[in-house]
Amino acid sequence: MNHRDRFRLRLSTAPTHRTSPLLVAAGLLLTSACAVACGDSGVATMTGEGTSDAGTTDAGTTDAGTTGAVEMSSGASSSGTTTDASTTGGGGSTTTADDSSTTSGDGSSGTTEEPLVGHAEFVLSGEDYDDVPYSWSNEGGNLVYCYYYSGAAKGDYLWIRFAESPDANGDSSPHIDMDVCRFSTDGFGGSFSAMDPTKFGSQCPADPGWGIWWHEGSVAYNNEPTAPDCELVAEVEGQVVTGTFSCTPVTEVDGEKSLTVSAGSFSCLAEAK
Repeated sequence: MNHRDRFRLRLSTAPTHRTSPLLVAAGLLLTSACAVACGDSGVATMTGEGTSDAGTTDAGTTDAGTTGAVEMSSGASSSGTTTDASTTGGGGSTTTADDSSTTSGDGSSGTTEEPLVGHAEFVLSGEDYDDVPYSWSNEGGNLVYCYYYSGAAKGDYLWIRFAESPDANGDSSPHIDMDVCRFSTDGFGGSFSAMDPTKFGSQCPADPGWGIWWHEGSVAYNNEPTAPDCELVAEVEGQVVTGTFSCTPVTEVDGEKSLTVSAGSFSCLAEAK
Protein backbone atom coordinates (compact mmCIF):
# COMPACT_ATOMS: atom_id res chain seq x y z
CA MET A 1 0.00 0.00 0.00
CA ASN A 2 1.45 3.39 -0.97
CA HIS A 3 1.69 6.05 1.67
CA ARG A 4 -0.69 8.79 0.79
CA ASP A 5 0.22 12.45 1.45
CA ARG A 6 -2.75 14.70 1.68
CA PHE A 7 -2.40 18.45 1.46
CA ARG A 8 -5.07 20.44 3.19
CA LEU A 9 -5.16 24.10 4.00
CA ARG A 10 -6.99 24.37 7.30
CA LEU A 11 -8.65 27.49 8.73
CA SER A 12 -7.54 28.45 12.20
CA THR A 13 -10.09 27.65 14.85
CA ALA A 14 -11.65 30.84 16.18
CA PRO A 15 -10.56 31.68 19.76
CA THR A 16 -13.13 31.52 22.50
CA HIS A 17 -12.67 35.14 23.43
CA ARG A 18 -14.31 37.99 21.56
CA THR A 19 -12.31 39.31 18.57
CA SER A 20 -12.26 42.72 17.07
CA PRO A 21 -14.01 43.51 13.74
CA LEU A 22 -10.58 44.05 12.16
CA LEU A 23 -9.54 40.46 12.91
CA VAL A 24 -12.83 39.12 11.57
CA ALA A 25 -12.32 40.98 8.32
CA ALA A 26 -8.79 39.57 8.02
CA GLY A 27 -10.18 36.09 8.52
CA LEU A 28 -12.74 36.56 5.75
CA LEU A 29 -10.03 37.72 3.36
CA LEU A 30 -7.95 34.65 4.22
CA THR A 31 -10.97 32.38 3.63
CA SER A 32 -11.56 33.95 0.22
CA ALA A 33 -7.92 33.43 -0.73
CA CYS A 34 -8.20 29.74 0.23
CA ALA A 35 -11.31 29.34 -1.93
CA VAL A 36 -9.32 30.53 -4.94
CA ALA A 37 -6.26 28.38 -4.23
CA CYS A 38 -7.96 25.28 -2.86
CA GLY A 39 -11.32 25.04 -4.56
CA ASP A 40 -14.73 25.15 -2.99
CA SER A 41 -14.09 22.13 -0.78
CA GLY A 42 -11.02 23.65 0.75
CA VAL A 43 -8.91 20.56 -0.32
CA ALA A 44 -5.82 21.39 -2.36
CA THR A 45 -5.56 19.39 -5.65
CA MET A 46 -2.56 18.74 -7.88
CA THR A 47 -3.13 20.21 -11.33
CA GLY A 48 -0.18 18.46 -12.97
CA GLU A 49 0.30 14.74 -13.59
CA GLY A 50 -1.34 12.51 -11.02
CA THR A 51 -4.39 14.76 -10.55
CA SER A 52 -7.39 13.26 -8.78
CA ASP A 53 -10.50 14.65 -7.12
CA ALA A 54 -10.07 12.21 -4.25
CA GLY A 55 -6.37 12.86 -3.69
CA THR A 56 -3.14 11.56 -5.24
CA THR A 57 -0.44 9.08 -4.33
CA ASP A 58 3.26 9.53 -4.49
CA ALA A 59 3.58 7.44 -7.68
CA GLY A 60 0.57 8.74 -9.54
CA THR A 61 -1.92 6.03 -8.57
CA THR A 62 -5.12 7.47 -7.20
CA ASP A 63 -7.06 7.13 -4.02
CA ALA A 64 -9.98 4.66 -3.89
CA GLY A 65 -9.06 3.15 -7.29
CA THR A 66 -9.74 6.32 -9.31
CA THR A 67 -7.65 6.55 -12.46
CA GLY A 68 -5.38 9.56 -12.68
CA ALA A 69 -3.49 11.13 -15.57
CA VAL A 70 -0.33 9.27 -14.59
CA GLU A 71 -0.93 5.50 -14.57
CA MET A 72 1.20 2.49 -13.76
CA SER A 73 1.56 0.33 -16.91
CA SER A 74 4.43 -1.87 -15.77
CA GLY A 75 2.36 -3.89 -13.30
CA ALA A 76 4.33 -2.80 -10.20
CA SER A 77 4.01 0.06 -7.69
CA SER A 78 6.76 2.49 -6.75
CA SER A 79 7.57 0.44 -3.66
CA GLY A 80 8.24 -2.66 -5.77
CA THR A 81 5.08 -4.52 -4.78
CA THR A 82 2.79 -6.12 -7.37
CA THR A 83 -0.36 -4.30 -8.34
CA ASP A 84 -3.83 -5.77 -8.52
CA ALA A 85 -4.55 -8.49 -11.12
CA SER A 86 -5.88 -5.93 -13.59
CA THR A 87 -4.07 -2.62 -14.16
CA THR A 88 -4.98 0.14 -16.56
CA GLY A 89 -2.12 0.74 -18.95
CA GLY A 90 -0.95 4.06 -20.29
CA GLY A 91 -2.85 3.48 -23.56
CA GLY A 92 -6.20 3.00 -21.83
CA SER A 93 -6.20 -0.79 -22.29
CA THR A 94 -6.54 -3.23 -19.42
CA THR A 95 -3.70 -5.69 -18.94
CA THR A 96 -3.77 -8.75 -16.73
CA ALA A 97 -0.89 -9.58 -14.45
CA ASP A 98 -0.89 -13.28 -15.39
CA ASP A 99 -2.12 -13.91 -18.91
CA SER A 100 -0.80 -17.09 -20.50
CA SER A 101 -2.70 -16.60 -23.77
CA THR A 102 -0.53 -14.93 -26.40
CA THR A 103 -0.58 -14.52 -30.13
CA SER A 104 2.15 -13.71 -32.59
CA GLY A 105 2.56 -10.32 -34.18
CA ASP A 106 0.48 -11.26 -37.22
CA GLY A 107 -2.44 -12.37 -35.03
CA SER A 108 -1.93 -16.10 -35.54
CA SER A 109 -1.78 -18.41 -32.52
CA GLY A 110 0.31 -21.14 -34.08
CA THR A 111 2.19 -22.31 -37.12
CA THR A 112 0.86 -24.26 -40.07
CA GLU A 113 2.77 -27.39 -41.07
CA GLU A 114 3.44 -28.24 -44.70
CA PRO A 115 1.69 -31.37 -46.04
CA LEU A 116 3.80 -34.50 -45.73
CA VAL A 117 4.97 -35.78 -49.14
CA GLY A 118 5.04 -39.58 -49.42
CA HIS A 119 2.00 -40.24 -47.21
CA ALA A 120 -1.32 -42.06 -47.69
CA GLU A 121 -4.40 -42.75 -45.59
CA PHE A 122 -7.57 -44.75 -46.27
CA VAL A 123 -10.21 -46.92 -44.59
CA LEU A 124 -11.32 -50.41 -45.66
CA SER A 125 -14.80 -51.72 -44.84
CA GLY A 126 -16.23 -55.10 -45.77
CA GLU A 127 -16.67 -58.73 -44.70
CA ASP A 128 -13.04 -59.11 -43.60
CA TYR A 129 -12.44 -55.44 -42.74
CA ASP A 130 -14.39 -53.63 -40.05
CA ASP A 131 -13.66 -49.99 -40.88
CA VAL A 132 -9.91 -50.61 -40.66
CA PRO A 133 -7.88 -47.39 -40.96
CA TYR A 134 -4.48 -47.38 -42.68
CA SER A 135 -1.84 -44.67 -42.49
CA TRP A 136 1.39 -45.30 -44.38
CA SER A 137 4.33 -43.06 -45.14
CA ASN A 138 7.87 -43.29 -46.42
CA GLU A 139 9.11 -41.68 -43.22
CA GLY A 140 7.29 -44.35 -41.23
CA GLY A 141 9.03 -47.21 -43.05
CA ASN A 142 6.23 -47.89 -45.55
CA LEU A 143 6.21 -47.24 -49.28
CA VAL A 144 4.35 -44.46 -51.12
CA TYR A 145 5.28 -43.56 -54.69
CA CYS A 146 3.96 -42.23 -58.03
CA TYR A 147 5.39 -43.08 -61.45
CA TYR A 148 4.36 -41.02 -64.47
CA TYR A 149 4.51 -42.45 -68.00
CA SER A 150 4.19 -39.56 -70.43
CA GLY A 151 3.04 -39.76 -74.02
CA ALA A 152 -0.04 -41.20 -75.67
CA ALA A 153 1.63 -44.54 -76.39
CA LYS A 154 2.29 -45.07 -72.69
CA GLY A 155 -1.21 -44.00 -71.79
CA ASP A 156 -0.26 -40.59 -70.33
CA TYR A 157 -0.50 -42.71 -67.22
CA LEU A 158 0.11 -42.20 -63.48
CA TRP A 159 0.76 -45.29 -61.37
CA ILE A 160 0.28 -44.75 -57.62
CA ARG A 161 1.22 -47.36 -55.02
CA PHE A 162 0.88 -47.45 -51.21
CA ALA A 163 2.43 -50.50 -49.51
CA GLU A 164 2.93 -51.58 -45.93
CA SER A 165 6.56 -52.48 -46.62
CA PRO A 166 9.09 -51.30 -49.22
CA ASP A 167 10.39 -54.86 -49.64
CA ALA A 168 10.09 -56.17 -53.20
CA ASN A 169 8.81 -52.74 -54.23
CA GLY A 170 5.74 -53.35 -52.07
CA ASP A 171 4.66 -56.57 -53.81
CA SER A 172 5.28 -58.77 -50.76
CA SER A 173 3.02 -56.82 -48.35
CA PRO A 174 -0.57 -55.50 -48.36
CA HIS A 175 -0.80 -52.66 -50.84
CA ILE A 176 -3.05 -50.46 -52.98
CA ASP A 177 -2.42 -49.77 -56.66
CA MET A 178 -4.20 -46.92 -58.43
CA ASP A 179 -3.93 -46.40 -62.19
CA VAL A 180 -4.88 -43.02 -63.67
CA CYS A 181 -5.15 -42.86 -67.45
CA ARG A 182 -4.82 -39.74 -69.61
CA PHE A 183 -3.62 -37.82 -66.60
CA SER A 184 -2.68 -34.63 -68.47
CA THR A 185 -5.78 -34.42 -70.68
CA ASP A 186 -7.28 -31.58 -68.62
CA GLY A 187 -3.97 -29.99 -67.72
CA PHE A 188 -2.67 -32.61 -65.24
CA GLY A 189 -4.93 -33.71 -62.46
CA GLY A 190 -8.64 -33.14 -62.07
CA SER A 191 -11.53 -35.47 -61.29
CA PHE A 192 -11.48 -39.05 -62.58
CA SER A 193 -14.32 -41.58 -62.73
CA ALA A 194 -14.07 -45.37 -62.60
CA MET A 195 -12.72 -47.26 -65.61
CA ASP A 196 -11.88 -50.88 -66.37
CA PRO A 197 -9.10 -51.51 -63.81
CA THR A 198 -7.41 -54.09 -66.05
CA LYS A 199 -6.77 -51.53 -68.81
CA PHE A 200 -3.87 -49.31 -67.87
CA GLY A 201 -0.49 -48.20 -69.18
CA SER A 202 -0.26 -48.76 -72.90
CA GLN A 203 -3.78 -50.21 -72.79
CA CYS A 204 -5.34 -47.04 -71.32
CA PRO A 205 -8.65 -46.09 -72.97
CA ALA A 206 -8.93 -42.85 -74.89
CA ASP A 207 -10.87 -41.09 -72.14
CA PRO A 208 -9.50 -40.18 -68.70
CA GLY A 209 -10.34 -42.55 -65.85
CA TRP A 210 -8.91 -44.42 -62.91
CA GLY A 211 -8.87 -47.91 -61.41
CA ILE A 212 -8.04 -49.18 -57.91
CA TRP A 213 -6.70 -52.50 -56.64
CA TRP A 214 -6.27 -53.89 -53.11
CA HIS A 215 -3.80 -56.75 -52.66
CA GLU A 216 -3.29 -58.77 -49.48
CA GLY A 217 -1.53 -62.09 -49.74
CA SER A 218 -3.01 -64.10 -52.59
CA VAL A 219 -6.30 -62.17 -52.49
CA ALA A 220 -6.95 -59.21 -54.80
CA TYR A 221 -9.84 -56.78 -55.17
CA ASN A 222 -10.54 -54.19 -57.87
CA ASN A 223 -13.28 -51.72 -58.77
CA GLU A 224 -16.29 -52.31 -60.92
CA PRO A 225 -15.62 -50.64 -64.33
CA THR A 226 -18.80 -48.57 -64.13
CA ALA A 227 -19.01 -48.05 -60.36
CA PRO A 228 -20.87 -44.75 -59.87
CA ASP A 229 -19.44 -44.06 -56.41
CA CYS A 230 -15.82 -44.23 -57.41
CA GLU A 231 -13.82 -41.04 -57.82
CA LEU A 232 -10.28 -39.76 -57.57
CA VAL A 233 -9.48 -36.05 -57.44
CA ALA A 234 -5.85 -35.03 -57.97
CA GLU A 235 -3.88 -31.80 -58.00
CA VAL A 236 -0.32 -31.19 -59.15
CA GLU A 237 2.15 -28.61 -57.89
CA GLY A 238 5.60 -28.98 -59.38
CA GLN A 239 6.33 -32.69 -59.12
CA VAL A 240 4.08 -33.28 -56.10
CA VAL A 241 0.73 -34.95 -56.67
CA THR A 242 -1.89 -34.74 -53.93
CA GLY A 243 -5.37 -36.18 -54.00
CA THR A 244 -8.40 -37.78 -52.42
CA PHE A 245 -10.24 -40.94 -53.39
CA SER A 246 -13.06 -43.30 -52.49
CA CYS A 247 -14.66 -46.23 -54.25
CA THR A 248 -17.44 -48.77 -53.78
CA PRO A 249 -17.85 -51.52 -54.62
CA VAL A 250 -14.34 -52.94 -54.89
CA THR A 251 -14.96 -56.62 -55.53
CA GLU A 252 -12.83 -59.69 -54.98
CA VAL A 253 -11.11 -61.08 -58.06
CA ASP A 254 -12.12 -64.74 -58.44
CA GLY A 255 -14.41 -64.40 -55.42
CA GLU A 256 -17.67 -62.95 -54.12
CA LYS A 257 -16.58 -60.57 -51.37
CA SER A 258 -16.54 -56.81 -51.74
CA LEU A 259 -14.93 -53.81 -50.09
CA THR A 260 -15.57 -50.11 -49.66
CA VAL A 261 -12.54 -47.84 -49.78
CA SER A 262 -13.24 -44.50 -48.10
CA ALA A 263 -11.54 -41.42 -46.62
CA GLY A 264 -8.60 -41.84 -48.96
CA SER A 265 -5.92 -39.18 -49.31
CA PHE A 266 -2.34 -39.15 -50.53
CA SER A 267 0.65 -37.10 -51.55
CA CYS A 268 3.60 -38.32 -53.58
CA LEU A 269 6.53 -37.13 -55.65
CA ALA A 270 5.89 -38.11 -59.29
CA GLU A 271 8.89 -39.77 -60.94
CA ALA A 272 9.05 -39.73 -64.73
CA LYS A 273 9.31 -43.09 -66.51
